[in-house]
Amino acid sequence: VTGDWSAPPPGLQTLSIVLHHIGDVALIALYPPFLANALRTRWTALFARAPARIGLAIVAVSLLVFVFSGWPDAHAYFRRVPVLYLAMCLTFAYAFGVSLHAWQAATTESERRRARAFVIGFGIRDVLWSVQYGAMSYLFLTSWSQGPPPTVPDWYLIYPLGTLLEVPLI
Repeated sequence: VTGDWSAPPPGLQTLSIVLHHIGDVALIALYPPFLANALRTRWTALFARAPARIGLAIVAVSLLVFVFSGWPDAHAYFRRVPVLYLAMCLTFAYAFGVSLHAWQAATTESERRRARAFVIGFGIRDVLWSVQYGAMSYLFLTSWSQGPPPTVPDWYLIYPLGTLLEVPLI
């Protein structure tokens, strides 16, 4: 038997990339409105309104179209995907900032507990994922312009670590 059994079939790998980016843009479209509903501060109030939610959805779909408009040319994809990743970094930074603000501005103990839970549960993940996506953006624009290396760097563990820390804290 020959072949590389560690690599997924090309079609499955492509499907995985497409589904992951659909999840990425869904996060951009849904996370700020979720925060607006959960934290209810002046920093989140904009995203409680329908026009802002529609605007986020349009931005998210536009990012997805932009990233895949160069597909299947790998060079074009690797030059475009950092834009999506940087938009995710901005979303995570916003989420962390509004959670900290909600904690500081809380007027009741229940508001304070909820905001603290967001800072601890989601905030750790948001910071770790911002580091991960920010580093990937930088590398895709510089040394990975033709694609990532064949082996996964150790710092890629930041992404699953963010998820593993988030789940029990929520």
